[in-house]
Amino acid sequence: MDETLELLKYFPDTVFPKEPLETLRLTVRALVKREDGKFGFLKIEGEDELGYHNYLDLCGGGVEEGESLDQAMIRETGEELGFAVRQLSCLGPVAYDYHLIRRRTLEYLYIVEVDTGSQKTDRTEAERLLIKEIEWLSLEEALKRLKQVSGSIWAGMIQARHLFFVEYYLKTLTASNSKGEARESLR
Repeated sequence: MDETLELLKYFPDTVFPKEPLETLRLTVRALVKREDGKFGFLKIEGEDELGYHNYLDLCGGGVEEGESLDQAMIRETGEELGFAVRQLSCLGPVAYDYHLIRRRTLEYLYIVEVDTGSQKTDRTEAERLLIKEIEWLSLEEALKRLKQVSGSIWAGMIQARHLFFVEYYLKTLTASNSKGEARESLR
């Protein structure tokens, strides 16, 4: 995996008052595709120290010390979804700021294909409280849902990034498939 990929997009924090950024977090995030062509989204609902949440999230999280980006994506897929990774492909990084917690995140976006034969997760306590289910959606359904932001300010910021990701992925499919196969993957 080439970790020097060009930045796909920067998302400034336009919501919270500007604060100095004190930490940089390296993360991975994936559009997870199963055998039937549907994509898995985590249904997040509940309350934590940042408030009430009700939105669709993508599988992913922080890269641990000594771990490659690919290794982190495989681990996160297993922990949050419980599925074995069959194939993964990195599309590139995005960056975003959260002034409220004084953090910039550099996040690598992946397309991950999984075998859904078993589902034994290893979620953190916070994930067990907030992840209600996995919703399997076509890309068309996902676009529609991601455009309907509900819940907290955080949800709007997160879903804007996920919407970019789905739209970017669709553009890459369209660009690489002049025969219309991208349209078929929407089903």
